[in-house]
Order: sequence, then structure tokens, then C-alpha cells
Amino acid sequence: MIDSELIFLGFSIHAWITVLTVVGIFFVMSRSRIPAEVAFLGALTILLVTGVVTEEEGMAGFGSEPVVVHAAFFVIIAGLMQTGVLYWLTKHVLGDPKNYKSALLRLMVPFVINIIYPL
Repeated sequence: MIDSELIFLGFSIHAWITVLTVVGIFFVMSRSRIPAEVAFLGALTILLVTGVVTEEEGMAGFGSEPVVVHAAFFVIIAGLMQTGVLYWLTKHVLGDPKNYKSALLRLMVPFVINIIYPL
């Protein structure tokens, strides 16, 4: 455990550990091929070992509803990609645009219609 009374540039050492962990997660997620679950569990391990969060606080975050919903979306998208459904949908719904402008237009029109006339 690290002494939380240590102050550096107005922040406690726990605040600096948290900031560095979040910056590290952004770097790892944008610059490496490490899976998201490994990166986030690594960050949780750092926060647990340094005493920034307790075991209950750390595990409570992974059990919250938004995290579970995002995890379910990852599973669904992976299944759609593996079966080829995602490729089929993009090919048949968006077609084969000739240039960047027409591709952007084909993507924007359905979203604008959905915003104007929600289901």
C-alpha cells in the first residue's frame, strides 16, 4: 500500500496513480493489439495493488449494467464479423460507393432520417 497523504503538485499519490493508469489505458488501447479486457484488468490490478481501490470497489465496477451491456455488444459484433453478416449488411445496405462523398452520404441519410422520425 502507498501512503495517500503524499501530495505532489496538488494531487495525492493515489490521484497520480489513477491519472497515469487512465493515460496508460488510452495508450495501450490506441497503440497495441492487446485485447480490451486484458488492458482493463491490468489497470484494475494496478489500482488494487497500489491501494487506490478496494477489492469490492474494483469488482463492483465490472458488474455494473453498462459494462455488462458493452461486453454483450462486443460478443454480438464479434459473432457478426465471424459469420460474415456484417460484411453482407454493409455490402448490400451501403452498396459500393464511387467516392468518399457518396459513401458519407449513404451513411448519413439513414441516421438523419432516424433522428427526424424516430422509431
